[in-house]
Amino acid sequence: MSRKSRPSEAAAVAAALAALVACGGGTLVTATELPNEPRHPDGVVLEPPAAVPDAGDFAPARGVVALREPLGESAVRDVVGDYFDAFVHEDTAAMNKLVTDDVVELGTQGRNDATALRNAWKARTSALDYHKLEGSTVADLDSMQRYGYGDLGGPGREPRPSEMRPGDQLVKVTVLEARVGGERYCGDNVVFLLRRDGARYRIAGIEEKDAP
Repeated sequence: MSRKSRPSEAAAVAAALAALVACGGGTLVTATELPNEPRHPDGVVLEPPAAVPDAGDFAPARGVVALREPLGESAVRDVVGDYFDAFVHEDTAAMNKLVTDDVVELGTQGRNDATALRNAWKARTSALDYHKLEGSTVADLDSMQRYGYGDLGGPGREPRPSEMRPGDQLVKVTVLEARVGGERYCGDNVVFLLRRDGARYRIAGIEEKDAP
């Protein structure tokens, strides 16, 4: 047997429906009334990218590391060749751009620092006419000897300069035009300590040696 709704109950239901319509601002939205725009996916929480350390020449064999691509032989030839070109043209400004701010004379434990070296270069170009070397092959760049940090020091190896750091390159160059007549323009051999600066090397140390 069905029970008829009392007038009070019907009135309450009607009032509730009216309230729902009023809250929706009009007719109820049905599935057929949704806009035809592409749906956007719900937002999701993303894992932040892993922190990658700055790239270097060496890194411990643990965790996330980033290594720079080593500079090739051309980078060594460029800075060494530019050094001798600067001397031949007596261009001290170009010379200063090739060296680090703390360049030293190797083997002097910092006694001959950047200031002393620059003063020595200026004195040499003032005393000698390096333009006499123009047009000649001053240094033998094809037979340079190149050593990494791990190649030096220890039993049976060439000594490692105290100024050398991991990642540096030590380069020995034979000078072909060390003397012109009775004038000495350069040592018979020049040793360069090269330190990486971005995509190139700069000279962090230098030493001239005479042949025995």
